[in-house]
Amino acid sequence: MRYSKKHKKLFVHIPRCAGKSIVVMMKSHYKDVRLVNKSWTHSRLKDVRKNIDLSKYEKIAVVRNPWERMVSLYCFLRQRKAWFDTRKGKKVLNKNMPEFTDWLINYGKKSHNIKTSDTPQFDWVSLNGKVAVDHLIRYEKLEKGVKKAFGFCDLAESHTTYHSHWKTYYNEKSDKYIRRIFKKDIEVFGYEF
Repeated sequence: MRYSKKHKKLFVHIPRCAGKSIVVMMKSHYKDVRLVNKSWTHSRLKDVRKNIDLSKYEKIAVVRNPWERMVSLYCFLRQRKAWFDTRKGKKVLNKNMPEFTDWLINYGKKSHNIKTSDTPQFDWVSLNGKVAVDHLIRYEKLEKGVKKAFGFCDLAESHTTYHSHWKTYYNEKSDKYIRRIFKKDIEVFGYEF
């Protein structure tokens, strides 16, 4: 989680939601951007609230359709040379990466150190069961939301994935998994397949 003390902006970096592009943009405009008390880049609000007075900052986050977000994570990992399979305790070459549904249900939560595939985005932006950010930007309206939250929007592409439309990756089994695991995101943020 990054913040600018001088500009009173705090960015909650939810994985696979344009976070890297926003951090790069923040650093180009705010020279004092840093991690909250050496926190993890993808820390949740509840993880840092003891380290920083959240009430002093404008809290900003981007959320994304969970079906699309999981395809993005899968393709991001596939574009790398290898991915980590904790079942084997080692990196596995991408040529041995399972197909999407198998990865999502059986390997996803174990193949990346950020537990992205089984943690709702709501967990990143909530405190005491309620959304606690001032600017909740929808990925689908990224530029407009970033401009409103920061007053500028000069995002550079970063960690972009290239793939066919996300709907083509799903079958009944994988769709059901997303509906169960990300039920809170679907309800709170109003996402649909």
